[in-house]
Amino acid sequence: VVRSSLQLSLNPTYFLILNEDEGGALATSTSQPVSLVLEDGTTLSVDQLGTQNLIGRMVLTGPAVDAQGNSKGTLSIQNQGVRTVVSPSSNTPVTVSLQDFVSGQVLFVPGADEYALRYASVPYRVDLLSTVGGSVLHTASGFIYIAVRNVNDAPEALTVPAISLAQNQSMTLSLAGLFADRDPDDLARLSYTVDFVGVGLSASTLNDELRIT
Repeated sequence: VVRSSLQLSLNPTYFLILNEDEGGALATSTSQPVSLVLEDGTTLSVDQLGTQNLIGRMVLTGPAVDAQGNSKGTLSIQNQGVRTVVSPSSNTPVTVSLQDFVSGQVLFVPGADEYALRYASVPYRVDLLSTVGGSVLHTASGFIYIAVRNVNDAPEALTVPAISLAQNQSMTLSLAGLFADRDPDDLARLSYTVDFVGVGLSASTLNDELRIT
């Protein structure tokens, strides 16, 4: 018997929070926008839909866009460890099972070095279908809102060319020029120490300069 009085509701303020340059699942078993409640008030998990002769599906009805309608980041579906990039639209929606969705199989990666509190939103629809005949018994539409936090990227060491010194010769090297950073202001706050010096050499640092003798 199909529970036609089952209530399907969506969290209208569901937020996914990611770090800059990192990907994440649009939903997990513990964090999801979908709520299923029986007429007696019992909460139903997605995995229990079969006990009510129901099948759930998640339909991505459009791409991730910002408030101005600009496409943001990349959506993908993971299946057995393989990610496939998808580009849902109103004409070509992307459908996955509701079980796959809440188990973290739909992923989103923001654009490189992009972040914002209201970074993007993804439109979607949830359908609950009868296992008998496949008719849609419940449907609801909503948005997944994505916030991306700014993360301080670690500096990266650049390739240093070989340096040769004659006996009793000394030189001064600017250390700041040996690193790249996606957050340029951080280069001015780096500190340096000398951990090892070869036989017959001495080295010391002062601010961002290395003196070798």
